[in-house]
Amino acid sequence: MTAQRKFPIPYDYFKAIVALFLILLILWAWRNSGPPPTASVAVDPSGVVTISGEARPGALASLTLRHPDGSLEKLTARADDAGRWLASKRLRPGEYQVTVTVGAKKSPPQSFTVPETAALEAISLRKSASAPDLLSGRASPGSQLLVLVDGKEAGRVTAGPDGRWSYRLQASAGSHTVQLVYARAPEITSPSLTVELPRPAPPAISEARVAGGAVSLAGSAAPGSTVRIFADGKLVKTVTAGDDGSWSAVFDLPPGKHEVSVSGEGGTGPPVAVTVPAGQEKKTSGGGFAYVVKEDDWLSKLAREYLGSEERYREIREATNARARQDPSFATIEDDNLIYPGEKIWIPAP
Repeated sequence: MTAQRKFPIPYDYFKAIVALFLILLILWAWRNSGPPPTASVAVDPSGVVTISGEARPGALASLTLRHPDGSLEKLTARADDAGRWLASKRLRPGEYQVTVTVGAKKSPPQSFTVPETAALEAISLRKSASAPDLLSGRASPGSQLLVLVDGKEAGRVTAGPDGRWSYRLQASAGSHTVQLVYARAPEITSPSLTVELPRPAPPAISEARVAGGAVSLAGSAAPGSTVRIFADGKLVKTVTAGDDGSWSAVFDLPPGKHEVSVSGEGGTGPPVAVTVPAGQEKKTSGGGFAYVVKEDDWLSKLAREYLGSEERYREIREATNARARQDPSFATIEDDNLIYPGEKIWIPAP
């Protein structure tokens, strides 16, 4: 009679272990069922890369990112209740490759390129508390920026070696929306900024002089605006204010007392009284008048005041040197950048 071999563990225990194993096997197969994971890659011009996909809710997606230099970086993202996962990272320009693993399933490698524009820094934009038309900020050093006012290009500015830039806004009074973009990458923009520009002050006369019968005026106005000059209510001259708001004009008036005023953007400024002495009007005939150089005078400044344009400074030099050859009391100008207080020069007629 053969002895019956005894089972090492109770049979009920054995059935429980087998059942547990089968349950784990089913769970493993369910978890790893379906096609391999896929990923969508979106590259922002600023270099921010967003990788997204779908997986079982709560599943962990492991991303392996291969950099242009061959190094590997690990990223993870967990699927939300809807089964969507997302990972984002700012990357430098170059060629990249990403592989996604969910459970035991791995996606095929996916390549993508981060463009060169990603090396550009974000553009910052702010306005001055003391001057509402003065804008400044930072960008990539040496880059050229377009200034957009109400969606239209209004000017350009170049960032300095340290990335800093500044720009004086020239626009009508009122509310404007300002934004800056890179000239070579207009898709990279600064935040929008609302700028309130007040109504400019009316033109003003800061200096009025009479020499040789010629009236010389200087003053301020809105930068780039047109300034109309009136004498006794009649228009005598029109000039344009410079980028710094300064303007000057020279014109003739007959002997006597006159009321001179200016008008332009912002209204009409207060008038000034000008007296042209009798007989001085004759001094302008024959080509100009003598002038004694004062402190802070220079040829281009005098050309602007008396001839209406800084570019006419050579006419003063040539006229003065011509006079000096006939009259030694006049200075000889050898260097356009050097005139000295007390020197006698000749201002030609406008």
